[in-house]
Amino acid sequence: MRRIPTLLAWAIIGFLYLPLAVVVAFAFQGSSRLALPFDGPSVRWFATAATDRVVADALLASLRVGLIACTLAVPVAFLTAYALSRYRIRFRGAVSGSALLSVALPPLFLGLSLLTYLSSLGIGPSLDAVALAHAVYVLPYALLAMEARLEKLDPAVEEAARDLGAGPWQTFARVVLPAVWPVALGAGALGFALSFDEFPIALFLAGSDPTLPIAIWSRLRRVIDPSVNAIAATLVGVVGLGVVVGTSLVQIRTLLRGSERGPGA
Repeated sequence: MRRIPTLLAWAIIGFLYLPLAVVVAFAFQGSSRLALPFDGPSVRWFATAATDRVVADALLASLRVGLIACTLAVPVAFLTAYALSRYRIRFRGAVSGSALLSVALPPLFLGLSLLTYLSSLGIGPSLDAVALAHAVYVLPYALLAMEARLEKLDPAVEEAARDLGAGPWQTFARVVLPAVWPVALGAGALGFALSFDEFPIALFLAGSDPTLPIAIWSRLRRVIDPSVNAIAATLVGVVGLGVVVGTSLVQIRTLLRGSERGPGA
């Protein structure tokens, strides 16, 4: 009986990741047939995707949009979370709830609303408009992560730094930032992942410069191209490598801080 929850958990994980495994497997299919029997392995479709100018431009567009969105969203999320956790703000619950409201909104509705709003400001469909919209889209997720971390950071530590003569900037640089930067890095990575594969909002705002999900969708409307599997497999590998590297850096940082304190700390 004790093994049933474990087996159930592994079954759910397998069910969730099986489609991903199928996509990666058929990326190495030698023929254009997306069905068994498997013909390969072959890197034919990886070579096809690598020489596709449309895919390359769309990939660069998605990278640019994701980086801009994270650069805008993470600092705003940190400042908002810090203000909510350290200062007495009237209607704090309403402010926090309104900041998290876009999580409950369907991306389709959010894309249409942002298209109308940005158009009223004279900002037409473009990659910059997509980046601004994605910053709004990923902001609540970064805010949740920042709030959770700052709630665990005792304000007494900052007060002690002030009592010892540290100014506001020194307190921020030597107390707050070292405690928050791993979470900020994780929030940025999560925001980039959310922005990178986001489709409905980008479809409304991209204009003539498609992001990678739009380019793949446009291609699949015309023909089922196995090179799409190769693109997806490459992205899975890059994202997985980034997660491993990021996690390793955070663990190394934790070990270094522990060694600096010494065994008796």
